[in-house]
Amino acid sequence: MAEHASRLEEKVIDRTAALEADIVRRRRIEEALRQSEERWHFALEGAGDGVWDWDVRTNKVFFSKRWKSMLGYDEGEVQDSLSEWEQRVHPEDKAKVIDTLTDHLEGRAPVYISEHRLRNKQGDYFWILVRGKVMARDAEGKPLRVIGTHTDVTRRKEAEVVALEMQGRFRQLAENIREVFWLTDVAKTQVLYISPAFEKIWGISCDAIRATPDLWLKSIHPEDRPRIEERAYKRQMTSGYDEEYRIVLPDGSIRWIHDRAFPVTDEKGVIYRVAGIAEDITDRRSLEAQFRQAQKMESLGTLSGGIAHDFNNILGAIFGNLHLLKLDLKPGHPALSSAEEIERAANRAKALVRQILAFSRQQPKARQVVPLAPVIDEVVGLLRASIPAGVELEKTCHRNAPNVIADTTQIHQVLLNLCTNAWHAMKGKNGRIEIRLESVTVPRDDKAGRQPRLHPGHYACLSVIDTGEGMEPGTLERIFEPFFTTKPPGLGTGLGLSVVHGIVESHDGVIHVDSELGKGTTFRIYLPAVHVEAPLESSPAAPLISGAGQRILFLDDEAPLVDLSVRMLKRLGYQVDAYTHPNASLAAFCADPTRYDMVITDLHMPGMSGLEFAQGVRKLSSKVPIVLSSGYMSDDIAQKARGIGITQLLHKPSSLQDFSESIGGLFKTKQP
Repeated sequence: MAEHASRLEEKVIDRTAALEADIVRRRRIEEALRQSEERWHFALEGAGDGVWDWDVRTNKVFFSKRWKSMLGYDEGEVQDSLSEWEQRVHPEDKAKVIDTLTDHLEGRAPVYISEHRLRNKQGDYFWILVRGKVMARDAEGKPLRVIGTHTDVTRRKEAEVVALEMQGRFRQLAENIREVFWLTDVAKTQVLYISPAFEKIWGISCDAIRATPDLWLKSIHPEDRPRIEERAYKRQMTSGYDEEYRIVLPDGSIRWIHDRAFPVTDEKGVIYRVAGIAEDITDRRSLEAQFRQAQKMESLGTLSGGIAHDFNNILGAIFGNLHLLKLDLKPGHPALSSAEEIERAANRAKALVRQILAFSRQQPKARQVVPLAPVIDEVVGLLRASIPAGVELEKTCHRNAPNVIADTTQIHQVLLNLCTNAWHAMKGKNGRIEIRLESVTVPRDDKAGRQPRLHPGHYACLSVIDTGEGMEPGTLERIFEPFFTTKPPGLGTGLGLSVVHGIVESHDGVIHVDSELGKGTTFRIYLPAVHVEAPLESSPAAPLISGAGQRILFLDDEAPLVDLSVRMLKRLGYQVDAYTHPNASLAAFCADPTRYDMVITDLHMPGMSGLEFAQGVRKLSSKVPIVLSSGYMSDDIAQKARGIGITQLLHKPSSLQDFSESIGGLFKTKQP
């Protein structure tokens, strides 16, 4: 019995000791767990995140001090319950938050992550990033405890909103400007962005260039491609580049591009992007070319004026001596026929000089009633000497073709241009060019519209028909555009047909074009008809008006021309004091202004112009008639001449008849 009691006592002691040891062990575990949680909470509090610990069975939630301070609360002001959290979630975010949390609780998502808005103590919402994870589940897998954190991400979200707004503004700007904005990745040689203007300028879709970046290089004109390829890949990796080049569109047309690019570096200074802007400068280049062409034309005008001045002096000598010769020959003399042939040739040379001056715009273009058949004859005569023998040149002029009001020099230019283009269209092959003139009447009831843009009425129709290669519809639509040409570089400026169109329009006419590939081209020009007879090309010369011994002061810097003019004026009955130097001539007039009944002066002279000389004369005498002579007389010069009191303008070359009519006419009007 005693032994039994002793063993029982030992067992009790052992159990007590084991229990005490278990209690100590449990307390140590609890203390370690408490210390671990304290360290965990302390670490999270120190990291600036709010901590929450949710007991799913009781729906009680522990909110850390930092969590409460994020919402503007002190300890004890927030209930430890799930409803406290739910009522603070923004109504627009609540459904998304619950769905995300449910996915994690039911095991469909490994963690719970959500960004949403939460209401603080002041009633304002701020953005938080929530991270949570189930820490314990029961035997059935249901969650028992979820622990997580809240991070205030308001500033980041606001920055993202600003960034999105800036991105939207940038996209709106990039997609509405005419220039192309582009951005590439250097490492991947990939187009990251290109604005929609690219499709309008290049005629290539943005998707295509993003898929195949080399399309940009392939679109560059073959003559410009090596230069751009070298400079683009070298300079954009250093300081950027600024280049102008041509591109060839899918339809074959050419555009000029101004492309600027610059490198984009990261925080280490390494280039990882290249950005650029490209703009279509075709119109600007066209204007520059037009300006250069205008400068060339101005230079040509100056040159032709100088040539005409010298050439007119030569013609003046020919005409003057010829007329004196004809006066010395008796009627029926065998040399008269030769003299008349010389005169006809000299008149053709005179007309040619006037055409050059009209083309260079140094002589006003005169429009008058003219028949077009003689113009065609002259053009055909000129073309036969320049067009190859394999190209047939024909003309068909209907007898009933009406007269028109036109500048024959400009019509001459139109026909030469169209015929030259027709010849070029044959590409060196044999063919036929026909110039046709006929009468066309557009009836008032032309409902079929056979002649579009033509008002009802009577027209002279001038056609140029060729058997060349013809044109496709795309080319046909653009042929009258300035600087548009299908000819290779060096064979055309693209100005010819635009000039033709301008001349026809200025004559109140209409130009039509019919063309088909492989079947040739027909240009038809419709000019309004006039039912008035054209003036005769030449009329019988009026009788010469002789002078009555009046004294003329004659000034010209060309000695041979002075000698000839003196002989002609004396032949007409005038006394002449002739000079070749303006200063000497002006000194003679100053010595005795009443000695002279008239002054004739050349316009262009070294040292002193005819206008300056005339001003000197006018200071000494306001009544003596002054005649200004020149090979060409612009409107500006004519206006200045009238302003200083010049009585009459005399165009060189001056014949005996010209002197008779101009000078004799002035003296005749002075006679009682």
